[in-house]
Order: sequence, then C-alpha cells, then structure tokens
Amino acid sequence: MRRWSWFIVLILWIGVLNFPWSGLPPLQQFLLYPSSPLQIEHSDEDIAISDSPYPNLYLRYDERGVAHVFALNEFAMAYGMGFTHAKDRLFQVEMLRRTVRGRLAEVAGPAAIPSDRWWLKFDFEAKAKAQFESLAETDPNMKLQFEAYAQGFNDYLETLKPSQRPVEYQLLGFEPKAMEPHTPIMLVRYMDKVLDYREDDLKFSALKNHLPDSLIDIYYPWASEYNYPIYPEISGRLALASDESLTSHSADLGANAGAKPLVYLPTSDFPNAQVTDNITKDLGSNNWAISAEKSTTGNAFLCNDTHLALDLPGTWYEVHQVIGDRVVHGLSVPGGPFIVSGFTKDVAWGMTSATWDLTDFYHLETNDKGEYKLDGEWEPLEPRTVTIPVKGENDLEVTYYDTYFGPTDTIEGEFLATNWVASDFNMNEMRALRGLISAKNINEAYEALQDFSHPPQNFVLADKNGDIGMVTSGYGAFHTTPTRGIIEAQRKSDRQEFRHMGRTLYVLNPEKGWNHSANQHQVADSLTPYLNTLFTPTARGRRIGEMMEAREKIDRSYLMEMQYDVIDGEWALLKEHIHKYAPNDMMKVLRNWDGKTDEKSQAATAYNHYKWALHDTISRILVGDFDFRPRSENLFVMISQSDTIPGVDGPIYMAPIAKALWQKVLLDMIDRFNSKEPNDWRWGDYHKITLRHIARIPAFNYDTLAGKGSSRTVNVSTHEPGTHGPAMRTVIELTPNGPKADFAIAGGQVGRPEHPHYSDQVDDWYNGRYFKVEPIRAPQEKKWAQKIDFQ
Repeated sequence: MRRWSWFIVLILWIGVLNFPWSGLPPLQQFLLYPSSPLQIEHSDEDIAISDSPYPNLYLRYDERGVAHVFALNEFAMAYGMGFTHAKDRLFQVEMLRRTVRGRLAEVAGPAAIPSDRWWLKFDFEAKAKAQFESLAETDPNMKLQFEAYAQGFNDYLETLKPSQRPVEYQLLGFEPKAMEPHTPIMLVRYMDKVLDYREDDLKFSALKNHLPDSLIDIYYPWASEYNYPIYPEISGRLALASDESLTSHSADLGANAGAKPLVYLPTSDFPNAQVTDNITKDLGSNNWAISAEKSTTGNAFLCNDTHLALDLPGTWYEVHQVIGDRVVHGLSVPGGPFIVSGFTKDVAWGMTSATWDLTDFYHLETNDKGEYKLDGEWEPLEPRTVTIPVKGENDLEVTYYDTYFGPTDTIEGEFLATNWVASDFNMNEMRALRGLISAKNINEAYEALQDFSHPPQNFVLADKNGDIGMVTSGYGAFHTTPTRGIIEAQRKSDRQEFRHMGRTLYVLNPEKGWNHSANQHQVADSLTPYLNTLFTPTARGRRIGEMMEAREKIDRSYLMEMQYDVIDGEWALLKEHIHKYAPNDMMKVLRNWDGKTDEKSQAATAYNHYKWALHDTISRILVGDFDFRPRSENLFVMISQSDTIPGVDGPIYMAPIAKALWQKVLLDMIDRFNSKEPNDWRWGDYHKITLRHIARIPAFNYDTLAGKGSSRTVNVSTHEPGTHGPAMRTVIELTPNGPKADFAIAGGQVGRPEHPHYSDQVDDWYNGRYFKVEPIRAPQEKKWAQKIDFQ
C-alpha cells in the first residue's frame, strides 16, 4: 500500500488544484505559469506597432501615466482612445459593459443575478445596437468613430499575453471579451443609472400609509422658501412652467388627457428601493466660473469637481488629445472616445448632475388573458424572455412584459411598469461632447449642448474672451400635473413626456460676474415640481456663493481653497439650537466653532453625531421605522425657527428631545473613543475615507484616510465610512495665449492594482495638491515615460 501512497497523494493534489474553491478559479491558475496572478507582467517599455490601420498615430505617457494621443484625424484619435483605455482600464471597461448588458452573473455567480435582472428589463443591448446602426444615416462620422474606438480596444487585446491580463481576470477565472462598437451608447445608460435613476416614487406611494397628506406636504415639500437657486436671474420668470408649452402634448392623447394621474397605494414599503438619500449619502458635484471682470488676472476661470464613488480605478481617465492644431485636455470615461469635462484653447466646460426625477412607475390593471387596460381597451402584454448565464449554476430564464408605459417586472410583490429616461434613444449624447471641442466661445458651446439629452447636467462654460455661462441641458419629465408616487396607468396621457430644457434653463454672462451649481434647484418658481420631487440640499451651493461674494476679485489659489473648503453649510441653521441645548461640557468645543470639519476638529464630531441623531429621532416620531426620512434641510430650517414642530399626534417639542440626545451623544462617544472628554473626539478618527477596489476586493483597497469634510461641505465626504467624494478637481484659466490648468484626481491612471500608477495620486488629492497641465502640441516636446508608435 505504501508504494501506492504517492500516487494517491498525486491524485488528491491534482483534484485540489483543479477544484473551483468557493467561486474562485482552480488553484492551479494561481500557482502555474503563465496564468498565476503571481506572474502578472506589465511593461512600460517603448513599443512600435506595425501594419496599423492608423499609421503616424502616437501614444505618449508622462510621469503620472497620463495618456497623450497625437492623431491625424478624429478616427485615428478614437482608435488611440480605445487602445489606451484597454491598456490602462481593461477590467473596469469589462465590468461596465457586463453590468449594462446584464452579464455579470456569468463571471461573478449568483450574487450578481439581481443586477442582471434589473438591467435586462430595459433591453438596452438591442436598443443600443439599433441606434448604432441608425448612425449610418444620421451621423456616419460618429459611427466610424465608434467603430475605430472598438477596433483600437480590440487590437490591444490581440497584443495581450495571458500573463499580462489584469489580476482580476485571474482571480475570477475568465477572459476579456472583445468590444462591440455600440459600447459608448451603453456607457450613457450606465451614467444614467448613477445620476438619474431613482425609486423615490415607490416610497412616496408607501409613505401615504405612514403619514397624512398634510404632514407629507410639510416634511417632503416640492420646494422650500429656503432656496438658493442656480439661476436666480431667471427665477420667477418661468411662470407655471410656461403652462401650455410644457403640457400641450396631452391634447392629442384622448378626452381625459388633462386629468390628474391617480396615485396607487401599495401594500409594500419597498425596503430595497433605490432612493435619493439627502442625509449622509448625498451624491452630487460642484462647478463654477468667474468672468474676466471678477478675476485678478483679467481672464475667465472655470472649476469642476464631480462627487462620485471613490473607487480604484476611478470613474475618470485623464487624457491629452492633439489633432493638428486642435488640442483638448480633460477627463474621459473609459468606454467612450470623448472628453467629458475639459478644455480647448478656446473654451472650457464642466458639469454637475441636474438631479431631476426621470423615473416613473405604473400600476397596471391586468386580466388572466395576459392583457392590461389602456384607455378603456384591453391591450396585450408583450412577453420577452431572456436567459441569464450564472457561473457555477444552471442558466436562469426571466420573462418581462413590454407595455406602452415601459417594461414590467415584479418589484417587492407589485407588478409595475417603469418609464425611465435612459430608455429614450432619440438623441446621441456623444454628439454634444464632440461639438464642445469645436466650439470657439460660450455661445457655440451652448449650441453644442442642445444635443445633450441625458443624464441631464448643469454645464458651466468659460471662454478665452473672458465670458462665462451656465446651461442645464437634457430631458425633464413632464406630466400635465406634477405627481409623486406610483401612477395608476389608465390613459396614454398618464405617461410622462420627456422635454428638452436646454433653451429654458440657462444664463450667459451673469451680471454678478460668477455662476455656480451644486445640484440644488435650478429656479425658485412653479417650474420646480415639474422637474423633481426632491432636490439636493442647498448647503454646498450657499457656501460657494458666500465665498464668491466674500471677495471682489478672485485668484487661482482662492479657487483651489474653495474646492477644499470644509465649512459645514448647515451649521448656521442649527447653531442657535445647539448653543441653547448643548451641555456645558459640549460647549467647550462648540461655543467658538466656525463649522470647520477638518480632521482635527472635535466640535465637528459632536455636531454631526448630534445632528443626525436629531434627524433620526424626529423621523421615527413621524414615520417609525419606515426608511424614507423627511428632508433634512427642511427639518433643520423648521427647528431653527421654532422649538415645536408639527407631529401626527400633536406638537413635537425640541427641549426634551435635545436633552435626551445630548446624553446619548456622550454615551456613544465614550463607547467609540473610550473617553468622555470632547477634546478627544477628533473628526478624522470618527469619520474615515476609504478608496475601494471596483470589485470590492479588500486587498486592492487604499489605506483608510482621516476624514475631511462632511455631506454638507464643498469638499464633500459622504457615506460612513466615507466612500464617495470629489473624484476629480479641475481649475482652468482661459487666457488669450492659451489655457492654464491644474488637475487633481482621486486615485491614479492605471486600473491594475500592482501598477505604480494605480493609486499614486491619492496623497496629492487628499492634501490639496494639484498637477499642472502642460500645453504640449507635439510628441517630440517632452521626454516621456513610455512611447507607443503605430506604423
């Protein structure tokens, strides 16, 4: 028996090597060259690629890993962008494509089935392909650019040896897939999901089971007198949303077209609904511009910082593009060939999300014949069955039903149809981005943005003439009457219409010499309820306005200071209340506090812990455990004005609540810091910032950082721990002799965890340091870290 023991051990060892342990690939792939992640190669050597479809294309990489693409035409540029995105962000683009296609479970297993089911409901793959094919007639150059981008991406894949694949492919046990040319169209839908998809209406219907309409109007208002609009210049001049122009579409939809939609009352509270969280998980961005008259240099400046998930790799990929005498520098999103936020020698642009409600849900009256009622007639539910491949399990078949109101699915036991703006393929958003790089001034940039539909954005503009502007471009969703909640789908007119707002919401060259947006209301008038149910709090916007008005003239260093400002914009609302009720021990750190939430502040810890405990306590008094809480800013405004606020069973008194909460704060802090002395409660120890790997592999995360800022500061830091914040910052000056720009990126250029440029910019980003953009016009102007030539 002993002489056979080696053979038995060998058989067992082979079995161990080949067994897929708990969703991982066979162990042999970790240990055997060339597939082992221990053997991953990456090279920064110079490369010459022969027989290229685009000869005389040059890729150059600087000391930060920023790609500089020198091309002869826009098609060669698109090819180069595809190649460099594949080189530096291959796994990221793979995951983005799989997400929107509904093919994550194929590589990630059963845990990804909910994501795939959600995305497949909208059938984006087929619709994106159809739009791509239609470009042959509507925009043949765009079609060629998309094809060139995919070809560049795929040609890089052809050069990739198994040992050079990103480590994530080895860990998950699959191979990269070739890109389809309709991928940039899919990318828009991914950004729609991040920026404009929400399920607030599910919660608004359920809310009626918890709170009477009179209190809903108070605690969940359409708008508030405490507003700070993006466009004060035109607020009040858009009376009733230009009544007829925004609701005239209903005239042709039947006799009941003008009737107000009925709201359906569900039995579910929709605990898993994806809702707008304006409490501590707020997402948003900042942008602003100052005119030549407002700046110390006599030139216009533009600033942008987008607040997104702090992932590694991040959303943004910095790139420098040169075609002849046209130079563009900025930030692209891997998966598309164009710069999204950036500048040329003539203009600069940046954006923030418009934060509009662009998702409606409809409850259908159905029968057992597979039909639903529409305008009094029974219409067929059109079945569509899809197959979801699942790693390690049998394929899953799911059937959806398409209707006039959108695709249907069962959500928390309710059979609902969804109408979401991302399902609209009437416009090609990439055309607007292409148009921006050709614009010579803000007026031409404004016209280019009329081609932008979704996700709607507040675009800030500046040009070398010293002019500035702001335009909110994209679709708004309009009912004949503003409605919140699940709609009883009875008539064709109950379905919202998407209307382009680019020629309604804009101001060019404001008299005050500056503009800004921070995701707050665009205007303070009767248009507001047509655009959104819930806007972002005004704290960031107010603070930006305060800093703008604090100086007659503004310079570059002050603009950078603004981007890193950590004054909590809601401190002014709660200061009097807190000073009135905080115990003496707490007042030691709060009495002279100015609202600054830097990492050393003890007052920031006491204030934030109390503030959100106060909000939570009052929310529970009003709606119990229902997890759709009253709007925080509106509640704090009420508290700042009175010691009593309305409740379901009578007034809610602040004094006893405040006394109990400060005792709770003390106990919570003792538990957290092992000290009852407020001087030991440092904000940076209480609030941490974490940059996470996109696949949530902990070993590839960045070390935790001490938190700076809060959900209500310009330098925003949201979630607990802080996983969302400024993913990038730009400061751009447009001078007659050329632009001068400074960039800061949260992360690095390269998505490979083992690469030197994976997270090398985090320290500078965290500490307020920027990198100057060099105005390079030709590949021979600089000594490069890496060169790739296409011959």
